[in-house]
Amino acid sequence: MKPFAIFLNRIIVSTVIAADLFPFETVQLQKSDLASLPAKYAHLLDFSTPPPPIPKCKVFPGDATYPNDGVWSFLNSTTSHGGLIKTIPIAAPCYANSPYNVYNADKCTFITNQWSNSSLQ
Repeated sequence: MKPFAIFLNRIIVSTVIAADLFPFETVQLQKSDLASLPAKYAHLLDFSTPPPPIPKCKVFPGDATYPNDGVWSFLNSTTSHGGLIKTIPIAAPCYANSPYNVYNADKCTFITNQWSNSSLQ
């Protein structure tokens, strides 16, 4: 490809990518933003160094690396209108010793019976 074609291709691709963003998606975290964060939380949003390897693919409530209430509150404050949602897995009532503390045998039976129902919520 000729240099001008490469340059033009980059402009077109950049424009298309930028055009696909919603207005709220155009606000991006910048390195300079980290300077204004409390020191104990700044590392949570600093993506310049890779995170240490973890043995599992996901972190769940009760795991040592799951955000505690203070970290969760801080992360939630960085979103518009408190956008983080602490979800409870739909099958949580089936587990007596889960950190969600919502064990219920009757609800578990209902969930188990409806598990293949696509409208189970």
